Amino acid sequence: MNNLKLTRSHKILALVPEKNACSEGSSSSDEETNVYIPPSPDTSDPPSLASSLEGLNLLDSSTESNKEQIDISVDAPLTPIFNEVFPSPTTSNYNILPTLNSIQSLPTPTVEQSSPQPGTSRQQLPLTRSKHRYFKIRPVMERIRQNFLKVEEEGKYSIDEMMIPYKGRKAGKRKQYVKMKPKKWGFKNFVRAGVSGIIYDFLLYGGDDTFRGLTFRDKEASIGLGGKVVIALCQTIRQKPAIIYADNFFMSLELTHILREEYGILSLGTIRTNRLRGCQELLPTDQQMKKKKRGSSAQVVCNKNKLAVVKWNDNKVVTLISSYIDSHPIETIKRYDKDEKKKS
Repeated sequence: MNNLKLTRSHKILALVPEKNACSEGSSSSDEETNVYIPPSPDTSDPPSLASSLEGLNLLDSSTESNKEQIDISVDAPLTPIFNEVFPSPTTSNYNILPTLNSIQSLPTPTVEQSSPQPGTSRQQLPLTRSKHRYFKIRPVMERIRQNFLKVEEEGKYSIDEMMIPYKGRKAGKRKQYVKMKPKKWGFKNFVRAGVSGIIYDFLLYGGDDTFRGLTFRDKEASIGLGGKVVIALCQTIRQKPAIIYADNFFMSLELTHILREEYGILSLGTIRTNRLRGCQELLPTDQQMKKKKRGSSAQVVCNKNKLAVVKWNDNKVVTLISSYIDSHPIETIKRYDKDEKKKS
């Protein structure tokens, strides 16, 4: 069996050329005649490479005790830290490595805190923005409003609240709900429109921030939200005298007097009974008015302040206040009667 292994090993080694051996093309012939050929890039003899098979001990038996060992030593330079940790191949010194507790912590830099200047502190900006509910779109809305103010005015206006429809969830408290409007959800916008329906001025409702940039006198500041809205929208009227119409959300005796005396604007609109300041005692009650026929009315006039309060019986009793005109002269008109099914 050993002889068979040696035979195979001799056959394998016989296939390996010796180092710097000539190739078959450049070897001598049978007559040992050497022909000199000048070396060139195309005709040079290919050198034989040192084979790694020569280093194998294929002829040695596995049972031999005196086996030759090849020691391969690689001398790689170590870093200074490794030289300190491993001073020799057999010893190690890990105590020289620093621990986290041994590293000194850097002192915390002390910064002198300066007192913030009023109006310039960054911490005050979020508070200002939270109060200004429309701070992102205010420049755009103001530019649209300035274009409305350039339109030629008509002289007769209606002031009322208009809903800008919106049902999203990103408006927060800016979104309002008004049950009597066709579009109940949206942004509340107070407008001053003409007889033709053109809007001449508007005021976007924003809670406490509604009257941003507007100033009122002491008398004007005490008439409530609706009265201040009317005054704010009437301050931009250029052609006077003018006439405005509003409902009972806005109208009051104080507002009607201020518009006539301070701004030269006449007004006409419905008014709530609790705002009459005692005038209701001079007028018939609602029960008494309902007993009269439809279309009947009663009025009280103040010649000093040039105001007229009229109570009119229609489908229900309606109270009106006017500095523009009263109920006289009375005229008769034809209206459609459901019972007779004709105008009478």
